[in-house]
Formats: sequence, structure tokens, C-alpha cells
Amino acid sequence: MHAIRHPSHYSALLLAAVLLSGCVVFPKQNVNDATQLSGCLPFPNCVSSDSGSPIHRFEPMTLAMPIAQAWPEIIIAVTDLPNTNITYQEGYYLYAKSYSELFRFVDFVEVLADPATGVVHVRSSSLLGLSDLGVNRHRVEQLHENLIARGVVR
Repeated sequence: MHAIRHPSHYSALLLAAVLLSGCVVFPKQNVNDATQLSGCLPFPNCVSSDSGSPIHRFEPMTLAMPIAQAWPEIIIAVTDLPNTNITYQEGYYLYAKSYSELFRFVDFVEVLADPATGVVHVRSSSLLGLSDLGVNRHRVEQLHENLIARGVVR
């Protein structure tokens, strides 16, 4: 004998799925587009130097050396971030995945250096959740401090 399920159970499941889908930020669809960073959704789980929003904004970093010298140092600094692996690189653009220590949540890190303006743009965003409890901002600040210590940016 089959139990008869009440239609409200399905409605509740559908509502939960719709609400939770707003908490997922999918990775960059076209990683081959190495000319700009991905945008931030209107959740406080993303930090980007391309964002105009105060909750997402991180100032672009100014290069202190020629890009040809700086780029290898930038790659090292990104790979020095805890639990971070570069998964794609082209020209002066890189895309990395960073995993949280405890639950292994994945975040996405992008770095784009612009030789014409002498700046380095950066973005770090969570895959899941409405908030990241400041983890992405801390990661970008850690990268910035590391690059300052290496003499790569001011």
C-alpha cells in the first residue's frame, strides 16, 4: 500500500529548491574570456575590484614592477593562499579554486593584470551561501599583503 502524499509537501520542496538556488553562485561559464572578471551577485559572499557596490568593492592593486616580472610572482602568491589551486591561466588572467579548511567549501578566485593601466584586478567568490562570513575579503586582503611584501604591488 502506498502512502498518499499531501500536495503541500511538494510545494514546500519546490519552494525550498527555488530559495536555495539563489544561494548558489555558479563558476565562470567561459573561463576562456580572459579580458574581464566575473561579476558579483547581490549577496555578501563576493569581493571584486571590478564591483561598484560598497559591500563587494576591493580597490585594484597598483603594480610596482613591470608586468613581465610581476606575473610570475602573482602566480606564486595565489598558489601560496591556503588550499588554493590554479585551474586555468591565459596571458595575464588566472582562475583558481580555493577550499575551506573545515568543510571543504569551494570558492573561486580570479586575478587579471592589465599592463596598459598597471593594475591588478582580483575577485573571490563563494560557490554556496548568502554570506561567506568575510572569508573572501580576508583571502583578497591576504593576497594583497603577500604581493606588497614581495614588492609586486604598492
